[in-house]
Amino acid sequence: MTAPSTTSSLTATGPSSRPAALVVNHWHDDNKGDSAITTVTLSLLRRQWPDLDIALASMLAADDAALGRSFRHVAARIPDVRTRPSFVAALPSGGGRPSITATISWAARVAGAAAATAAGRPPAALAAAVDSADLVVLVGGSNLFDTGRRPPLSTLRLLQCVLPALVARRRRTPYVLIGHTLGPVRSRAGRALLRSVVRHAALVVARESHTMELVRDELGVADELGDRLQLAPDVAFALDAESSARLESVIATLRGSRFAVLVPRSYHHPDPARDERLVAEMSDLGRAALDAGLVDRIVVFPQCLGPTVIEDDRISAARIAANDPRFTVVDEDLSPGEVAELYRHASFVVAVRLHAVILALSVGTPVHGIEYFTNKTRGVFAAVGLDDHWSEFDRFDAAVALARIKDLSTPEGREHIRERAAQMRAGVLSIDLAALIPATVSAVAKVTTTQGSTA
Repeated sequence: MTAPSTTSSLTATGPSSRPAALVVNHWHDDNKGDSAITTVTLSLLRRQWPDLDIALASMLAADDAALGRSFRHVAARIPDVRTRPSFVAALPSGGGRPSITATISWAARVAGAAAATAAGRPPAALAAAVDSADLVVLVGGSNLFDTGRRPPLSTLRLLQCVLPALVARRRRTPYVLIGHTLGPVRSRAGRALLRSVVRHAALVVARESHTMELVRDELGVADELGDRLQLAPDVAFALDAESSARLESVIATLRGSRFAVLVPRSYHHPDPARDERLVAEMSDLGRAALDAGLVDRIVVFPQCLGPTVIEDDRISAARIAANDPRFTVVDEDLSPGEVAELYRHASFVVAVRLHAVILALSVGTPVHGIEYFTNKTRGVFAAVGLDDHWSEFDRFDAAVALARIKDLSTPEGREHIRERAAQMRAGVLSIDLAALIPATVSAVAKVTTTQGSTA
């Protein structure tokens, strides 16, 4: 794999120093999908470098009330990871839409940090963290986009996410993007920014074909990247399911019944009419499954508990459960691995949350997905050969979805899921990271090289 210069200004004590990675843009463990992505990303890094020292930075500011619980599940799986707040200005996560004053302050700070970085004066704490790392990793998911809404705020949000990469490039530390859905990018400035970040990455791992097309057609840098551009499944396919006393107590409350799981969420920006329609359709599907004798219970599971109001699935879950006394809300704060184990016990899963889809597929459970933002859901279903088993948010139809679930619940359908899930897991574990921290480059050699280049 040919990569840009991997010279780093690492401040180390000698050749025996552990390799180090700075991992940025972790969102919050309230969102079990993001928690799964971060957990597996760190595990992949440790699989390649068992003694890797990992610093993990949140997207939340130090004074955000949600920061304290944002790493709880990741840290339980990888106890020695060092966690910290965002290096870049961040809007508060709670309380709905931020005030005009808070938004202006955030925008000015992000723009100022970017301007200072371009002038060779990046934020001191971020520069020091980059200098201490052999590798900077931008955690995957769907966080590198620019919708063009409320310009220039969406572009500034993208800038906030990629600023560590911009600093890494200036400090000559390699950076990588692992497991991303890129886009949409609907502003000229956002497109130029993302093009620059992708072009200079040491490695870009896209998690679905639509991102590969965006890199080729919209950003126009696929040929330049060459083998630095890879396609691999969403990393959550490699998450290990996890049983626990907490999960067993949840299963026990269902008293051995056959159950299906509905995983709702609201639309990605406030839209009560859209939300009401989806609540009604998901409720209809649950009732139809019960009436047809496909299951005995319907579990409504809010997979995401925050940290923002619009991400709190408990609101939609309560509304669905209120529509039928046979529905049960399970709102335990399960880890991503425990969530996967819950889905293993289910007859089927219907989910708006993409990682409910992925975790269900990973344990062989039939699923129907509902796409609400970007092309990530359709991309995952295409990758597993199940193009007919997802719906758009505004077109989800209970009867159609239930018929497709029945098709997938046959022995042949379940075998297809198991085979493709095994292939997805193998694809994640085959992501090639070996060349990113060359074993032949010692910390002392890198310090010497960097000092020589600045003389």
